Amino acid sequence: MRGTNIGDIIAFTTTIEAGTFADAARTLGLSRSAVAKAVGRLETRLGVSLFRRTTRALSVTEEGRRFHEQCAVILDDLEAAENNIAGRDAQPKGLLRITAPGAFGQLHVMPVVREFLKKWPHVTIEMNLTDRVVDIVEEGFDLAIRIGGVTEPHQYLISRVIGRYRTMFCAAPEYLEKYGMPQTIESLRDHLCLPYANSRTHTSGQHAWRILASDGGWHTIPGRIAFTANRGEAILDAALSGMGIAYLPSFLFDRHVAERRLVPVLPDYDTAELPVMALYPTKRYLPAKVRAFIDDLINAVRAEKEKLDVIQQYSREAGSHSLRQF
Repeated sequence: MRGTNIGDIIAFTTTIEAGTFADAARTLGLSRSAVAKAVGRLETRLGVSLFRRTTRALSVTEEGRRFHEQCAVILDDLEAAENNIAGRDAQPKGLLRITAPGAFGQLHVMPVVREFLKKWPHVTIEMNLTDRVVDIVEEGFDLAIRIGGVTEPHQYLISRVIGRYRTMFCAAPEYLEKYGMPQTIESLRDHLCLPYANSRTHTSGQHAWRILASDGGWHTIPGRIAFTANRGEAILDAALSGMGIAYLPSFLFDRHVAERRLVPVLPDYDTAELPVMALYPTKRYLPAKVRAFIDDLINAVRAEKEKLDVIQQYSREAGSHSLRQF
């Protein structure tokens, strides 16, 4: 710690989060020149440039980005220690703004919300369920739940994996009785397909799906598109109605497989697992309400995963049986 000036580090992190020396100065109650000099002292001490400066813009360097990631965590820990000793923010309280994908939020986040509000009556939760990628810093959310990875510049966010889910083809028994059980991926070209529509997974022409496989590559899968939608619940309903074959994450279909309303199709096709991540901004100390909610969500997902492992084993056995049946 010799030679380290915590004030210079705070000036640096605030500048990144504010975007300019002037905005950082207003946040800190200092002059613009004082903030710029603090960042300059830090760069001299480190022997690297943390920002690229032009007459019109200020942008962070790669060294600055890496240094900010570490500093943000350390400053959060320092503030957490101070609040803990002072007895401030010891219990969750206040407004907690959460955004999550529609289907996952309804199935897995909402049950945690209900229990969380019972346990912490001084918390108010505002839930935004959308499959749109929300800019949580710009739109002022405390916490975001994402499936499949992060698209934002990660110097502004801290992420934590809370679970992983495998995806699988499935169809209603009525559909398979009418059209038969596909034996290979190529045979899907003869079937009605229900792809989820977004820019990463939707393709055109003779391809129904663009799927991330366990080898890390994107595979295009043949099939005739019967229906497509940008909500997983709509695809699930279509599959349950016998409209075609869907490709869904296991958290959507596991209960329906257990109830034999859906049958796994090509269960041995090797696909990548989708990470479910909790993201929160690095620009401030992580409040007790956010930390406690993430912990409760991880515990809930872990408990559900234990049930899911049993159901997935059943689904594979059911799929093997279905291959013989249809």
